[in-house]
Amino acid sequence: ESSSSSSVATPMALKPTSILGIGPILEADAPAYSELMGKSIGIACAMHCLMLAGSFLVRVLTKSDKVYGKRTDWWGHQILCMLHHIVVGAVAGYAIIFDAVCWHVFQGACFSPTYQGGTYGMLYVPTPYVYRLMPLTIGYMIFDLAELYRFNELNILIVIHHTLPAIVFPVLVHLNIGHMWILYFLSTEITGPFNVIRKILTELDLKKSYAYVANGAVFTGLFIAWRIAPIPALLYEIVVTNPYSAERIPDILTPVGVLLTRMTYTLLLLPLLFNMYWGFLVVRGALILILGLDSKHKKLRKKYLNGEKSEKDD
Repeated sequence: ESSSSSSVATPMALKPTSILGIGPILEADAPAYSELMGKSIGIACAMHCLMLAGSFLVRVLTKSDKVYGKRTDWWGHQILCMLHHIVVGAVAGYAIIFDAVCWHVFQGACFSPTYQGGTYGMLYVPTPYVYRLMPLTIGYMIFDLAELYRFNELNILIVIHHTLPAIVFPVLVHLNIGHMWILYFLSTEITGPFNVIRKILTELDLKKSYAYVANGAVFTGLFIAWRIAPIPALLYEIVVTNPYSAERIPDILTPVGVLLTRMTYTLLLLPLLFNMYWGFLVVRGALILILGLDSKHKKLRKKYLNGEKSEKDD
């Protein structure tokens, strides 16, 4: 029994790479980069067509191109974004918790006090879940960037958040580097549906409703539990694995493989920094809601800090 259980939890074996380091670093049937990007572009086009078809159907049924003051294709965009968040976040979360290999890696990285990282850490263990989810994710990011641009809702954080993964992730998936990191980042999409619901409730002028408060509470709790709480363990994983040390790099990696590994770990800090920043905004919003720190209280506090007294102070 022990041998069978250990074989299930043991990551795939390493195998030599080509001289240039171009090709899968770990033993797995990784898809070609062109295949990943081709599927991603196809999914982006399919999502756009679905949005247009749904928008056309709503316009025919309502005889209007707007619903609650927003264009019908804006609503279609929100619905497709929510579906993406649900599917990708749920599948990635399922893989982390219930897949034996994935759980073996994450349990060691996040919960083991004697974790040493290295060859079987989060950087070098491949998983087929990433192969399946990557085209859907990159396709969504391409679709989302295009639609946000059309609706004039783009900002620099979203551009960076979508563009870098769309360029880097397919390369890493093809080379079988950083799969467990990618899987974790995909699992954080599970907080996305609640953010979409927040936007929808805002457009429906329901910001003071119980539904808005309940949705915000679930979103805040899930964001802190899944995006913020693991950050110390993930930072520790980066320190322990330390691909900048020659002793922590597998011998089979070529110079190009080593370079890509180190670039990957440098870029890993960006999503964690994004989550820290967004976590600050989420917690601040929750405190404002819970403590009643609305705009009126903010103005009174600002006046007080500037040395002005309110009528109640007299």
